[in-house]
Amino acid sequence: MENILKLSRYELDLVEKRYPDIRMDELLYPAAGMATVTYLDFLMSHISHDLESGNYGSLDEKMALEEIRKKGNYNKNHSGRNYVRDFDPDANCAKADKIAKKAFNDEIGDDMYKIDQLINYIRGLKDGSETDQMIRALAVNLGTKLGEMMLKDGLLRKGFDWERVDGEDYPCLVAPHIDVACSPIIFIYKKLLYNSSSEDMDGTCSDFYYIFQDTVKEKEKRY
Repeated sequence: MENILKLSRYELDLVEKRYPDIRMDELLYPAAGMATVTYLDFLMSHISHDLESGNYGSLDEKMALEEIRKKGNYNKNHSGRNYVRDFDPDANCAKADKIAKKAFNDEIGDDMYKIDQLINYIRGLKDGSETDQMIRALAVNLGTKLGEMMLKDGLLRKGFDWERVDGEDYPCLVAPHIDVACSPIIFIYKKLLYNSSSEDMDGTCSDFYYIFQDTVKEKEKRY
């Protein structure tokens, strides 16, 4: 069974070695699906102290402690939501809202149509000097925002969350019990490659969500 914090074997061994007073079963395999708050707070407090005081044996150990702290804080702040390494939905969504604020003096909020508007606005600014890296960075922020809207609207209750998938460059929305996944980030990336809405035949963000909802319903009938 996978541990709730998704610690690697090295990270598990490090925690057990450095903090023997922590009951690992309560911390990592709780029945509720969320790391027990008492033990998680204890672990986070000790790790923070060790990092701030320089109490670690090597650079590898320091990096592992920092990664464990990220995973622990994410679990604590997101009610058991899945942690994906090097992917921060909150930060990406904040950047998306910042882009919208600069463009329209208004945040995206929970309105998928505003993402469509923002995509058209960005297309109007394109002059050929944009690099693929720049477009991908925008896609990550706007795609994460779209994905979080989809999760909050109902996919999270169905067990979906961000997860890395073999063959995909970016995290996708995946549910372990349903054999289906989608990539809001790649959807947005493809739309940003078009120079105008007349070229874009992929539909709106709402279209993307509704089509995926229908796919999920069809899959659920088979289980």
